[in-house]
Amino acid sequence: MCIFVVVLMLIVFYALSGEIVNLQLSEMMGEQSVVIAQGWELISPLWGLVAFAFLAGVLAVLLILKLLPADKSHSDSAES
Repeated sequence: MCIFVVVLMLIVFYALSGEIVNLQLSEMMGEQSVVIAQGWELISPLWGLVAFAFLAGVLAVLLILKLLPADKSHSDSAES
C-alpha cells in the first residue's frame, strides 16, 4: 500500500511541476501589478497553506480511523 501511495505522489508531483512553472503570485498596487513570486518560489509565501492542507489530511485520516468501527473478526481469529 505504501508503494502505491509513493507512486501516486510521484505522479502528482510530476503533474504539479509542469503546472507550477507557469504560475505567478502578484499583488495590485493601484494600477500596477507587482509580481511577488513566480514558479517554485510560490511555496515560500504560501507555506502556511501547504502546512494547513497537510494537517487537514492528517486530521481526516485520524477521524476516519476513529469513527469507523474496527473489524472484530480479525482480532478474534488471531486469538484462536
